[in-house]
Amino acid sequence: MRWLAIAVLLSIIPAVISAQEEEKTKGFSVTGVPLIDYNRSVGVKLGAIGMGFFPMSRADTVSPTSQVGLMGMYTGNKSWGGAAFGRLFWSEDTYRFLGGFGFASINFQYFDDEHIPGGGFIDFNTGARFIYAEMSRRVVSNLYAGVLGAFTNMRTEFDIEGVPPDTARQWVNGLGVPLQWDTRDNVYNAAAGVYAVSRFIFNRDWLGSDYNYSSVNFSLNGYKSLSDKDVIAGRFDMFLGLGDVPFEGQRVVGRDDIRGYSKGEYRGDQVYAVQAEYRRNLVGRFGAVAFAGLAMAVNPGEEDPTSPLLPGVGAGVRFMAIPDERINIGFDGAIGKNDWGIYFRITEAF
Repeated sequence: MRWLAIAVLLSIIPAVISAQEEEKTKGFSVTGVPLIDYNRSVGVKLGAIGMGFFPMSRADTVSPTSQVGLMGMYTGNKSWGGAAFGRLFWSEDTYRFLGGFGFASINFQYFDDEHIPGGGFIDFNTGARFIYAEMSRRVVSNLYAGVLGAFTNMRTEFDIEGVPPDTARQWVNGLGVPLQWDTRDNVYNAAAGVYAVSRFIFNRDWLGSDYNYSSVNFSLNGYKSLSDKDVIAGRFDMFLGLGDVPFEGQRVVGRDDIRGYSKGEYRGDQVYAVQAEYRRNLVGRFGAVAFAGLAMAVNPGEEDPTSPLLPGVGAGVRFMAIPDERINIGFDGAIGKNDWGIYFRITEAF
């Protein structure tokens, strides 16, 4: 099955290149691309993403291009989901908005050594409806501050023999403070600058949340252009869950913070990851990337709270779908510690 997915990925690139179009009407660019990847947990993932790029005001030559989009996906293990999302910039980049809403039913797994002697994977399903909104304003120079809201209604059912599933739905509702320091030359595909962002979220019962805990997510990205064809990028990411963190509030090692982990074996109240990536334009609109990183999960209070160091390494190909905005599409292949994954992507990992 994985070789079928790889073959489809390889064959779809020329199809995307020939079919992808930019429709520019009054400054509005539209692109639609298929979404496909594969990992050992969910199997083949099939879907589509449609996005529109536009200036909030054509008289504003300072603000980055705004973006809105729709996506939907279905996987080989019968997970599914859909979402609408947007990133808006206006008033000479004085104001920024990030938000989205959607729904999903995700079949996944986690590693358990409490119910399974010697340890093993337990399947679970999480069904969720969510909405997220973040509004920021430039405070001074390149510093932005604002407010955010995250509201999720979810139900998680574990497939544990002899334990009846809990079908009750729970709310996880929080308010928070986002802080950004942004000197990037392009918000979608930076070749120079620094982007540091912190998000402090407080989930409280007075917001209707069934869980009371907090989280801090800090990331620091740096970009340096070596030539007109070569860029070096680096990223450090830290997630801290504070208080009585529920299962759904934990961070799973993987995603773009450390590609190569798709089984869900490592998760924790705290996750740290660092990675570096080399990006090169090969010819015309085609490019390639190579990357490597390390991650670690921590569960304070457990007898063995720290995971081993988790390396990830991989490479990918890129095609610049919208040259005016330097927006790439492509796919990555990555290998981790006894794990691996294939990732189709729009824009860069960070």
